[in-house]
Amino acid sequence: MSRSRKSIPLTLFLIPLLMPGAHIHAQETGIENMRYEDRFTFKHGKPYVIDPFVWTYTKEFAKRFHMPEAWIDPELEGALAVAFRMTTIGDMTCGWAGKAANCRPPLDRQMDIYYDSSIQLPWNYPQYVQDTLMEGLSSSRYLGLTPDSKSLKYASSNPQAPQGVMNGGSLVRENVGGWTSSIIYYDREYEPRVGLIGYRGKGVCPSYVGPDKIYMPFFASEDFRKFQNRQMPVQDMRIVHRIIFPKFFLRRANANHFERNKIYEQFMDKFPPPPPAPNQPPPMQRGFTQPQPTIAPTKIDLPAPFPITVF
Repeated sequence: MSRSRKSIPLTLFLIPLLMPGAHIHAQETGIENMRYEDRFTFKHGKPYVIDPFVWTYTKEFAKRFHMPEAWIDPELEGALAVAFRMTTIGDMTCGWAGKAANCRPPLDRQMDIYYDSSIQLPWNYPQYVQDTLMEGLSSSRYLGLTPDSKSLKYASSNPQAPQGVMNGGSLVRENVGGWTSSIIYYDREYEPRVGLIGYRGKGVCPSYVGPDKIYMPFFASEDFRKFQNRQMPVQDMRIVHRIIFPKFFLRRANANHFERNKIYEQFMDKFPPPPPAPNQPPPMQRGFTQPQPTIAPTKIDLPAPFPITVF
C-alpha cells in the first residue's frame, strides 16, 4: 500500500507530458513565440519596457521576429529592417561657457540596419565578423592606445590602406550630399541570413521629410579610397548597394528626432557658443527640421514613447 501511494505523484507528473500536444503548448508559450505587443506595450496595468526605436521592415522580417504589422512598408528597399532613435549613450562634455561644471549630456542619432547577409557589402576587413566600437559602453574609452591596439585595426597611417570598417552610413538624396556617420557595432552573423550594422552621427539624421527619395549608398571600396585621396570625384564612384527609405518611416523618425532633440536645444539656449571671430563666417544654424504639417506622421495603433515621466 505504501509503495502505491509513493508512485502516485510521479504518475500524475508524467501524464501531462505524455498527453498529445503538451510539448507543442509549452513551445508556443515560450519567449520565442511572444508578440511585440505582449512584451513592449502597456497591458493589464503593469510596468513594461518601452521601445525607443522607430521601425520599418519587410513583411518577412515582421513574421520572423514577431513584429507589428503597422510598420511593414513595401517601399523599403535594400534592407530587411531599419530602426532609428536618439541615443543618450556616449560622452558627456563639460566646460561650456568657461565653467567646468557646465556639462552637456550625450545625445546623438542612432540607426540600425538589418540586411540580407548574402548581400556583398564593401567591408574593408572581411575577416572580422563582429565588433563593438560604440563610445560610452565601457571604461576602455578612456585608455590610451598602444602600437598593437585592437582599435587601430580599422585605421592605418598608409593613405592607400582601407580606413574604417566600411564606407556608407549617410542618408542622401539626388544631387545633395550628406553628413557622415560612424559604425558603432556590427554583426554579420546576427541571425541566420541576417546581418546587423549600427550607425551613429549626423549622417543618419532623418531631418529631410520632403518629396525626394532618400537612400544610403555603399560604394566600391577601391573607388571610395580614391575619393578620400582626391583621386576620383564622387559622381564617378560605383554604387555596389543602396538602401531606399520609406517616406512614412522618415516622417516618424523625424518626429522622434525633433522631440528628443529638445534636450540639446534647451542646453544650447542656456550655454550658447561663443560669437565668431572678426571676419569669420557665422556658425551654422543649429537645430533640425521640424516635421512639416502637410506630411505629419500618421497615427498608429501602438502607443508612442512620448511623453515619459521620470521618477
